[in-house]
Amino acid sequence: MVRNDEFRETGETTKRLAEYIDALRRTRGVSQLQMAQAMRDTTHPSYVSVRLNGRKAWNLDDLDAIAPLLGYTSAMDLIGAARNWRKAKD
Repeated sequence: MVRNDEFRETGETTKRLAEYIDALRRTRGVSQLQMAQAMRDTTHPSYVSVRLNGRKAWNLDDLDAIAPLLGYTSAMDLIGAARNWRKAKD
């Protein structure tokens, strides 16, 4: 397992997307375990956690897998909504 201080610094886009996904999953009552299971049966919730905290970037396949849990049809729709959400919030 990788320690937190061993993670490479992520960019602003990664952090903003993580913030949006975490806020959305909390609003919709989606657990980290549900997100992990949607990605792969073998995905551990800690994999989801480091992405929700913005310490690692989401990949598009994972975003495609969790998008339906969050009310979207694809990663592209989810990313577009996150972009608009940040503009409205900033």
